[in-house]
Amino acid sequence: MSSNLIKRVLTALVAGPLIIGLALWDNSIGWKIFIIMAALLAMMEYANIVFDTDEIYVKVLTVNAGGLFSILLLSTIKFFRYSLMLFPWVVILVLSSLVFFPGKIEKAAHNAARALMGIFAVAMLLTFLGLIKIFPQGGKWIIFTLTLVWFNDTLAYFVGKAFGKHKFSPLISPNKTWEGALGGILGSLLAGYLATFYIKGSFLVTMLILAAFAGIMGQLGDLSESMLKRSFKIKDSGNIIPGHGGILDRIDALLFASPVVFCYLWFTHF
Repeated sequence: MSSNLIKRVLTALVAGPLIIGLALWDNSIGWKIFIIMAALLAMMEYANIVFDTDEIYVKVLTVNAGGLFSILLLSTIKFFRYSLMLFPWVVILVLSSLVFFPGKIEKAAHNAARALMGIFAVAMLLTFLGLIKIFPQGGKWIIFTLTLVWFNDTLAYFVGKAFGKHKFSPLISPNKTWEGALGGILGSLLAGYLATFYIKGSFLVTMLILAAFAGIMGQLGDLSESMLKRSFKIKDSGNIIPGHGGILDRIDALLFASPVVFCYLWFTHF
């Protein structure tokens, strides 16, 4: 085993039980705080990637707006029609702030687009992982979401290493292969199968379809973050997690997979 793989395994052994414990804890406050902290850290990484070192104001604006948006969305989701009111105000806040403090005027429009993309594509999408907690058996549905992404990532890695020959997207992620992608989907299907044993009332066919769709979306999330990093010529979004890089490196698949599970639960419970 490589030293990096050993670090990844040890980190998972430490962080895994903590995350699972928070997800299954009856009190949802701990899980929501965890999601907000993760969103803030991810937003900091995102801001450091897309903005220049001297653009302090727009960095602070983006991180704080993303954190505030996560807090408000987690607090108001049960009143969904009121939650929808948050979206225009986020746009207004960012654009109004940049009107008064544009920084480099020739980059003002680019900065506005980057700020809004970070807020909606990082902070908002991660918030859906926190919102799953509001549903019956919410903690178990979170475990399902996490495991389908973890299994997807793990099997994609090992199957790709063993059998990968056909490149998936060489310009964005040259190490990923179609064989690895298929192995990842099989991993998600395994997570869907196992979920039928601990989520009461779940049906095998439904869980397999949901796991497959969420797994595919998770792979798209992974590729999207790879595209972002490659466009800015960086390898990792950060180094806060030993062996894994940054927060964004770990949640990229969850950003796209979590809304799939949330939408399924929303339409089946309301």
